[in-house]
Amino acid sequence: MRNLAKSAVLGTIMVSALMGAAGAASADTGPVYAQHSATANGDGASSSGVLSSAGSYGDGRGDAAGPSYAAGWQAAGADGAASAFTGSGFNGAGQAYYVHGLQIAGPAGASTSWTLTKS
Repeated sequence: MRNLAKSAVLGTIMVSALMGAAGAASADTGPVYAQHSATANGDGASSSGVLSSAGSYGDGRGDAAGPSYAAGWQAAGADGAASAFTGSGFNGAGQAYYVHGLQIAGPAGASTSWTLTKS
């Protein structure tokens, strides 16, 4: 249970980092839409974000990626935590990809599910 909960937390951190890095990388390359919200109170905390980029951007290695979309959310409270991430776009080789992940942890157990497709 403890390892699965750590996986859920790691997935949440990864989603936030990916969305932040993608926003920074694509910030000056064309039309970009980004939205983020976060809340916290005595019952728990949550955050969500969306990023969409119409342009391509370099990843620092000379690779170019095409249009992309990413959205995710994270929530934690007294009864557990959950996070989800969905993304799609084109990688540096011009291949289309889609990824979706969901992590949930609570008193009754934990679950992780990932889907990744690439052309």
